[in-house]
Amino acid sequence: MYSGIKSANNNNIKKKNNKNKNTLIMIFVIVIIAFTPLLISKLIPTGNKDTNHATNGKNNIGKQTGETFDYKENAVKFVEYLLEGDYEKAVEKFDDTMAKALNEHSLKDAWEQVTTTAGKYIRQVEVRERKQDSFYIVEVVSEFENTGIITRVVFNEKGEISGLWFNYTSIQDKSNEKGRAGNGEDGSQLGEFSEENVNIGEGEWVLPGVLTLPVGEGPFPAVVLVHGSGPHDKDETIGPNKPFKDLADGLAQRGIAVLRYDKRTLVHASKIQNIANITVKEETIDDAISAVELLKKDERIARDKIFILGHSLGGMLAPRIAHEIASTNEKDGIAGIIIMAGSPRRLEDIIFSQLKYFLDMDTTKSDNQKEEELRKYEEEIIRIKELDSLEYGDIKEDLYYFGIPAYYWKDLNSYDTAELAAKIDIPILILQGEKDFQVFTEDYELWKEKLSTKKNVTFKLYPELNHIFMEHHNKGTIEDYYIPGHIPQYVIDDINSWIESNS
Repeated sequence: MYSGIKSANNNNIKKKNNKNKNTLIMIFVIVIIAFTPLLISKLIPTGNKDTNHATNGKNNIGKQTGETFDYKENAVKFVEYLLEGDYEKAVEKFDDTMAKALNEHSLKDAWEQVTTTAGKYIRQVEVRERKQDSFYIVEVVSEFENTGIITRVVFNEKGEISGLWFNYTSIQDKSNEKGRAGNGEDGSQLGEFSEENVNIGEGEWVLPGVLTLPVGEGPFPAVVLVHGSGPHDKDETIGPNKPFKDLADGLAQRGIAVLRYDKRTLVHASKIQNIANITVKEETIDDAISAVELLKKDERIARDKIFILGHSLGGMLAPRIAHEIASTNEKDGIAGIIIMAGSPRRLEDIIFSQLKYFLDMDTTKSDNQKEEELRKYEEEIIRIKELDSLEYGDIKEDLYYFGIPAYYWKDLNSYDTAELAAKIDIPILILQGEKDFQVFTEDYELWKEKLSTKKNVTFKLYPELNHIFMEHHNKGTIEDYYIPGHIPQYVIDDINSWIESNS
């Protein structure tokens, strides 16, 4: 299937690529398909094992000096430098690898992109720390006006910063919990349901999950929710919004069980960085399959009425997940898939569309500057497409495009999403919002074109919904995600009706 490529060409790709590793900062902030974090350098070297306990936050740095180093204090100080805009001071403790990957100017760009929609800084919520072999990982949780931000700082044994990760989180407000239980703007509920904690998978990659069950004995039809890219929690939280919780509550109120779980890249963030050739299989697919297997063992669930609902990247992967389940046992596959804001296009092409969208809105850059940015991205996309002609064994572990390992790109693009969707003999529901600026209406139209001969596919386009399927009436921006809202009842009604008609 794959042909070789001359080593000279491969070396050329590698040399060109080294200039582009920091592109990660921009791409991950403008949200590749979903709400990705900003990850800078590998967190932990290969082979380290998590000790899974808190430390006292202090250690002797160097036997000769006997100096005591407070990791928590230094992590907090690092965040303070960011908040004060003192980036020159912030980069002083970077180790050599970090210093090469990120200077004070690119750190400034990264931090400003992360906080641009967060609003006014309010307070430091908590500081968490754990030791992993000779590394200390400190997470500083900060509350902003519109969201929470986790700054994860990784220190080596010399007290230098060897890893850095920004991620959004929700700051719990107990006064809002009652309204969150419903899906309407007034917080009203359609029916009763219960939740129980479950574990997805087993061994070192086990994940905490929640099974939402309707009232009654069952067996119930069920849905497994599959996240977009990035280290999402079980609710796919973004700012004050929790689209997966809305779906779980709303569908359970209508008699459908829902299983959702924290993503592997959230729960096992440090360990997953040790996987040299990570693909979407380890990131997403294996856990979705484990979730389906868990439901099949539950007598309260109708095992022949289990559906996959994938959002964003999860929607792109839903046909592949269904295909892999069917290839294991064709007679015991899933009942259907629901694709919410998923695209049949290749990821690098979607990234380019996102870039053009944001550049069109940017009034600070000249036309020439915009054309230059587009040209640089086009060059990177060409290099990604050149991977199609490479064998897996020819791809170097230190080769990155848009901050993502080349091996990941190779695997992702080895499957044609639309082709798989056309081949699998199960019903498909494709939902898209017209106000989505991450996956576009052109993607929705392309689905219709690619699946024009498939009989058991249903399409639904919502004029006023954005990427997280919440109502917005103007041209979309990232700020939309920080406006509190819920997935409308009519969306959940559409999903419910489709499941009922295919159960």
